Amino acid sequence: MASGQDHGMTYASAESMGIRRIEAGILDNGTDMDRGMTPFAAGLEAFVDLSKPDFVGRDALKQADRTCLLFGLVCDSVAPRTGLPVFKGDSQVGQITTGDWSPTLNTGIGYVRFHDVDSVQGNWLGQKLMLGDLDDGRHDCEIVSLPFYDIEKKIPRGLDSGEITQE
Repeated sequence: MASGQDHGMTYASAESMGIRRIEAGILDNGTDMDRGMTPFAAGLEAFVDLSKPDFVGRDALKQADRTCLLFGLVCDSVAPRTGLPVFKGDSQVGQITTGDWSPTLNTGIGYVRFHDVDSVQGNWLGQKLMLGDLDDGRHDCEIVSLPFYDIEKKIPRGLDSGEITQE
């Protein structure tokens, strides 16, 4: 520990990396997405190359719906927690897959997975919704794109990340 002190390094447990995963928009298979989702539904369309001549699942993906069901959520009043409902008006339209308070952005952040293609009805980005809590309360939230910051992935490459913003 002493050798890292001059470089501002401190000890942290692996548990502290959970919020960094969320801030960076890194999805966890089995938590944020599952086998029933297509890459399109999970927001991973950039990793699908349908111009490749042959791969397992290619024909199914060519016919699959391209609607994304997984987005970021920002809530200034509470930290989103796994399993909490997300509402549009009185209708529950999604559920939090993971979330926490971001010390970097000083706000609650998480991933919301919308229930189905019919619930999406267009693009959720920028929409103001309500996050439910365990006491049946409701909190204003906004749907945002992932990652929450460092879109160019400068931090893991050791490059100057500049000022941290959500854009």
